[in-house]
Amino acid sequence: MQQEIVDFTSLCSSFRKSVLLVTFFAAILPAGMVAFYPLTVYNHIMPKQIFRRIETQDWMACLQECHSDVDCSSYNFKYDSSKIRRNCELSKCAIGEGIRGKENDLLFERGFVFQQIRPNKNKSLCAIEEKDKVPALPFGGLEASLILENYSRQYLMDLYNYLNDGIKRRRRWNKCYYAKNRDISPAEFHSRCDSKGPTVTIIRDSKYIFGGYFDSSWKSSTQGCGWLRGPRAFLFSLYNKDHYKPYKFNIKSDRIGTTVYDCLSFGPTFGQGHDLTVYPNSSNYGSQYFRSFSYETPPGCKYKVYPCTFYTGRAYFRVDEIEVFYENKINS
Repeated sequence: MQQEIVDFTSLCSSFRKSVLLVTFFAAILPAGMVAFYPLTVYNHIMPKQIFRRIETQDWMACLQECHSDVDCSSYNFKYDSSKIRRNCELSKCAIGEGIRGKENDLLFERGFVFQQIRPNKNKSLCAIEEKDKVPALPFGGLEASLILENYSRQYLMDLYNYLNDGIKRRRRWNKCYYAKNRDISPAEFHSRCDSKGPTVTIIRDSKYIFGGYFDSSWKSSTQGCGWLRGPRAFLFSLYNKDHYKPYKFNIKSDRIGTTVYDCLSFGPTFGQGHDLTVYPNSSNYGSQYFRSFSYETPPGCKYKVYPCTFYTGRAYFRVDEIEVFYENKINS
């Protein structure tokens, strides 16, 4: 597909004139014309050094937010505000000199706008490096999530980044379990997901999205009930009582021995508290709860103190949907 970059630097003597020309070109671009930096994930440039995400009515307002902040070198705006909570990203990164663009280039595709408005001070490139990309599946297979498909790509991006933090090898994720409320079966979860290696569990309660990662295999279908260790395990929250505000809570170094509780009559259960547990009757409020014990304590919660209302704003939660992915290693 033909790519085109509209350079306003040579046409504009002031920032205000640049803004007017940007509006003009955006209006006259024919449908199907694409202009974007080559290293993108679907319709979103993979930025680094994002220091603020905010909601704006349109990309012009996002541009103004960036222009008014001296730390902002570039912005990334997602058109579809109905599916994203914070659709304007302010970043300290740039597209880089001598690659394809320069200051004030407008890079856009149907769905997003990216623009660098200031010189890059720290030489940080917005695009990810080629070696970090997973071929054909930008999120390593997590885009098959039935839970996250109704949300912004930013949800996938945040979870994918959490899972790949500090991991140099490429990873591919395959779904082993999915269920809705009353259809949830711990025994079926274990029969489908045990002995497959590391897993990530994604849970939805209404609009709230949370879950956990276990960096080893579940084993209860063959070894009975007990605690399993996982030094890289963590809990995560994408949408919580603070709305869309992703968090990651690592296993505590002195609690690695109680990373997960592995039992055929339990669904995915994390921590000794339990920090997060899924019981058979998980469609009812009152049976599922949060408690801070083995994992880092969420904001507003206290260690060993029940309840922890951070994840859903309530002491208890209900599982409307749950799905589990296991990791397939990819040969480099």
